[in-house]
Amino acid sequence: MRSIKIGIKTLTPLWTGGVNRDCDRLHETGLIGSLRWWFEVVVRGLGGYACDPTGKEKEACDLDEARYMQLRREGKSPMEAASEAGLCRVCLLFGTTGWQRAFRLEVEAASAAPVASSPKQRSPEQCSPKPLLLPSGRCHGQRAGGWYVLPGMYGDFTVLLHFRPEGEKEWPLLAGVLKLMEHWTAIGAKATGGYGVFRIDRIEDGRDFDQFLEQEPSSLDSAEGDSGEGNSTELPRLTDGFFAKVRFKPCNDDWWQQFREVRLALAENPPCGDHKSNRMDRDSFQCWLDKGVFPISPIVRNWLRYSWFSKLGFSVSEEELLFGVVKGNNRRRTAIGISHAYQVGDKLWEFRVWGCRPPELKDKWQEFVEKLYEALQEPNNASGGKKGLPSIWDKPDWKEENKNSYRNDGGLFGEIAEIVKPEGIVWREFNSDRDTVSKLDNKWEFFISLTEERVK
Repeated sequence: MRSIKIGIKTLTPLWTGGVNRDCDRLHETGLIGSLRWWFEVVVRGLGGYACDPTGKEKEACDLDEARYMQLRREGKSPMEAASEAGLCRVCLLFGTTGWQRAFRLEVEAASAAPVASSPKQRSPEQCSPKPLLLPSGRCHGQRAGGWYVLPGMYGDFTVLLHFRPEGEKEWPLLAGVLKLMEHWTAIGAKATGGYGVFRIDRIEDGRDFDQFLEQEPSSLDSAEGDSGEGNSTELPRLTDGFFAKVRFKPCNDDWWQQFREVRLALAENPPCGDHKSNRMDRDSFQCWLDKGVFPISPIVRNWLRYSWFSKLGFSVSEEELLFGVVKGNNRRRTAIGISHAYQVGDKLWEFRVWGCRPPELKDKWQEFVEKLYEALQEPNNASGGKKGLPSIWDKPDWKEENKNSYRNDGGLFGEIAEIVKPEGIVWREFNSDRDTVSKLDNKWEFFISLTEERVK
């Protein structure tokens, strides 16, 4: 059994779940789930087939055990026999009913600890180990709307991958997926909500990774063939996504206190009558800032969904496809990931935005992506600004609608921070003129470019 050791440092706290809404340790299942999701996206994007074991249509692979045993008797290897007996490339590696995962993942959390534990000797009372509310400014009866900021794990840890002999050949592609996630997305159970941005410090015994970068696989053998035509529901794929990094410089040291959501959290008179002890306070924010991290993800999402997107003329159902929904039995994850902000230099910060097209959103996806690209640009460069759409760099324009209800018709960062030139926004997108690095129409070359640290 081959073992590979990967040293990882978190750039934003990592959340992998746990009992009672706490993250008592790094749970392997939280890491494997996000790895599998991106492995599926990459396989589909490169033209292969990947089933959908968790979606509404539950198009999971079904291993034909009789066929598998017959192929094994004919001399086929376990992986070859399982592939011909009905398993896609993703299930071959990550497992499914009747088929064991081809690797075992272990975590050694060397110095990883909850972000609430501060290096500046703040007391436990100051750095709360429990989720705390960041108010949105919207009231739901007597309850304040908002998002719970989770005390994820922050620091260094090591992932050990122990491959079974038949699974070793998949390491190069899995390594490429991990590198893509390192540079453009995040890992863990709450990746789209800001958590799990990371940096790979080392890969031990990953000697064939360079070879992987140089050679495109001849095919992506799967239960449906390598054409990708088996993806009948048009599930998320790499070539239908975008990846962005937004770099900004705060205008002053107290920049983080100027967001309306933060002001509501720190207010003496709680909005909507909620209990003040339930909210983020100054010490809690400072515990994050001590680590060079700020929980900006819900603030950016609040602006995108309720200030900017509402002006695009999309339907409510299209909004829910893009930003997610939780209403009774109607539950859908967001298609847009937004990381928390992490410090990248002296008074320089960065956050990430990425997304993959929801299967049901065909005609409107490119319109949405184009407008989002414009919204992240400088105000005077965004063509959207000429059409009355705000840029994220414009000043906020809060207007009272009714008691305890306000609407922002402006931007988000104006007078708080400014975009950093010239690399303020790096945008990656397959075969697109919007790509700020290089327009690539070859799927493999595009994927490889995402595994590397490329800027303008």
